[in-house]
Amino acid sequence: MRQIERHGERVEEVSAGSRTALNLVGVERADLARGMVLATPGTLRPATSLDVHVRSLPGAPLLPHLSRLRFYLGTAEVLCRLHLLDRDRLAPGGEAFAQLRCEGPVVALRGDRFVLRRYSPLVTVGGGEIVAVNPPRRRRGAAAAAALADLSAADPAALLWQAIAERALAGATVAMLAPVLGQRPEVLAAQVAPLVADGRVHQIRDRFFDARAVERATERLLALLADTHRQSPWRIGIPREEAKSRAFPDGDDRLFAAVVERQAAAGTVALTRGFLHLAGHRPTFTPPEGALREAVVRAFREGGFAPPAPAEVAAGLAEGPIFARVLQSLLEDGTLVEVAPGVLFAGGVLEETARRVAAHIQGAGAITVAELRDLLGTSRKYALALLEYYDGIRFTRRVGDRRVLAASRPAVP
Repeated sequence: MRQIERHGERVEEVSAGSRTALNLVGVERADLARGMVLATPGTLRPATSLDVHVRSLPGAPLLPHLSRLRFYLGTAEVLCRLHLLDRDRLAPGGEAFAQLRCEGPVVALRGDRFVLRRYSPLVTVGGGEIVAVNPPRRRRGAAAAAALADLSAADPAALLWQAIAERALAGATVAMLAPVLGQRPEVLAAQVAPLVADGRVHQIRDRFFDARAVERATERLLALLADTHRQSPWRIGIPREEAKSRAFPDGDDRLFAAVVERQAAAGTVALTRGFLHLAGHRPTFTPPEGALREAVVRAFREGGFAPPAPAEVAAGLAEGPIFARVLQSLLEDGTLVEVAPGVLFAGGVLEETARRVAAHIQGAGAITVAELRDLLGTSRKYALALLEYYDGIRFTRRVGDRRVLAASRPAVP
């Protein structure tokens, strides 16, 4: 929209009820029709079905179920069918809850008032107000009418809370809720503030979450961590993303981060090397597991810059089933580091290698695979794996067939 005019004068904004001229970009006059609504994208949704509270004028004729009528809302006019829920006809001067099923799209908000006229002759027969926009089709009966009556009388804040709860751990923004509830975003923003203040709703940036759903998910997370520590006491914990997918399925990333941060501040959980665990948990090992850990670490340290393959170490120690979990524990706590599939180095060896790589580059300006191979007295296989690992963690940067130090380097490993 390029500009707004009111009574021939350019203005920055107008209020409802003002006679206004708009300069719209990319819209032809032929594209516009009576009844169209200008709104922020995504805040309103055209509807062909409306839940309504309808009233018949005292002098109007009987209105049978499925009467074809003219529906007027604002400047819009569409044909519709009157679906009475708990009766076969609406008597003059009567009122009822019903659904209007329109033959064309209209833009409506909860609480909007409308007028109904006969299809022919063109006589006003009643009107009413919108209860819900784009509702599900309701089966006829007293229960449906009672449900719609309850919805009409419901506290707007309760409806908003329910809509937020239906989004579960995905949460919703005011802009997302506006077309669902058929309400203006600024109205919803005012309604959600008390829900946040009294703790029924959590707000993270511009997204809102039902506090009950968050509490249930938090309990699942703590139970998941406790169960993992009980079943696998040798593990640090659960990878953060795995914990999220299991405790917060389909949950918003920002919500999970906020919950973890809150629990960490409360001293309930902690994050170590990307693994989430209960704050008091420390990996424990049986005597055989502890002895095997020492033996595995010794084997890789002795291998130095040409470490053995894990299968070779396992065969040499002949420890069978516990080897896999011992090896996993060493990888999780950083004692061993996998720089390429099946290529593992002791953490101390990686640190020494990084020191030598940095010193060589600072002296020569760069390093090649062949130069690192000769520097370490190892094979090309290990030299290449090491440099690619350092590239991956942004300790080095590849330029052609040479490596230089990255501008901002992390600690190794």
